[in-house]
Amino acid sequence: MICQICNFQGEGKKFSNHLQSFHKISSKQYTIDYLLGGNQNSISNPGAEFSGIIGGQTHRISAAVTASAIIGGKAITATKNETVYVPALEVVSGGINVTGSAVNKVNTITVASLTASIDCNLSNTFQFVAGAANTHVIATNINAGQVINVQVTQDAGGAGTLTFDSAFKWPGGTAPTLTASPNAIDLISAVSYDGTTLISNATQNYS
Repeated sequence: MICQICNFQGEGKKFSNHLQSFHKISSKQYTIDYLLGGNQNSISNPGAEFSGIIGGQTHRISAAVTASAIIGGKAITATKNETVYVPALEVVSGGINVTGSAVNKVNTITVASLTASIDCNLSNTFQFVAGAANTHVIATNINAGQVINVQVTQDAGGAGTLTFDSAFKWPGGTAPTLTASPNAIDLISAVSYDGTTLISNATQNYS
């Protein structure tokens, strides 16, 4: 077994004695509070309390950093309290800082019984194809502060229409009319401030 703090190698009692003598921690504390997996990771001792590293390589948590964690990746140094570090993603109290792109999965809705049901717990980005008949659009599990975008594409006939559940609120109280052209694309965008209603708008006839 390799000590992830100093690279000492030993097994069983020898390893436990090493932790106690050189790092002043027990085997249980080393396993639970310090490191799980990974290679050549280190946590400053003493000082870094209630922090840990899961996997990855050559990570380091500085002294006096409390309640933080590094997950995966390589060569990350944690210097902030109450922070979780993930490669290209730094999550901090009060916000999220992303290095690189933040990609949201597109959820494709299957229209069933002439209804397109948008489950807001599944994504923020949705799409569906409007059939020849009228499609009724409903939204479930709306979250306060959530923004959703829904791409609606006409089928080859271009004759589909939409109606909307009362949760959707439109400028002037009037819902948009779907672009009546084969394969036409309209975009519905909405934001919820209360977790109940969706303040909505539409931009239409993309080509």
